[in-house]
Amino acid sequence: MVTFTLVDIDRETTGEPRVHYLIKRAIGVGGDTLRVRNGEVSIKPIGSSEFLDERMLMEGLGLPVKMQRLVNSSEYSEIDNVGIASAYAELDLPLPSRVGMPSVQNANKDAFQYDMIRVTTLRDADPSNSRNAQLAQRYKNGWFIADSRIFPMGDNRDNSRDARYFGPIAEKKVLGHALFIYFPFSRIGSIH
Repeated sequence: MVTFTLVDIDRETTGEPRVHYLIKRAIGVGGDTLRVRNGEVSIKPIGSSEFLDERMLMEGLGLPVKMQRLVNSSEYSEIDNVGIASAYAELDLPLPSRVGMPSVQNANKDAFQYDMIRVTTLRDADPSNSRNAQLAQRYKNGWFIADSRIFPMGDNRDNSRDARYFGPIAEKKVLGHALFIYFPFSRIGSIH
């Protein structure tokens, strides 16, 4: 006799899902508007009429810019093509020749960008679909951060589940502030 048992190692002994604490950088605060294009964040600070590139904004404020990107800017056309191909497949339409045959593996390089292009293509094909229209509009406009809320994002933007997926969070949900970096060893030190 053989018995198979599935063990969920990510649960407490009570059966409840285990709590995961995340360390993210608050890149937007109350009054800001944020949007993401090709993995790059633009911020429209409160009182400003224009979006500013996050890197330029940080440099202008005298803050260190330590973001590391895993996806090269040249890879975004392929990620976009995977999003278009996925939308055409959902619509059961033939793929336009300009898209070619993109590798689905490329969608994983920036899932947010992939989905933004997929949803926008679906909306363009069927503007009467209110769900896709609403999602495409959110991707286009970005997020307005209400008072007493922050927009946390991971430094490893290309591989981070952050506020792009769960939205701005209440400041009172922040449990603490990071004081130092201990991994990777090349970045060990205090946080400014």
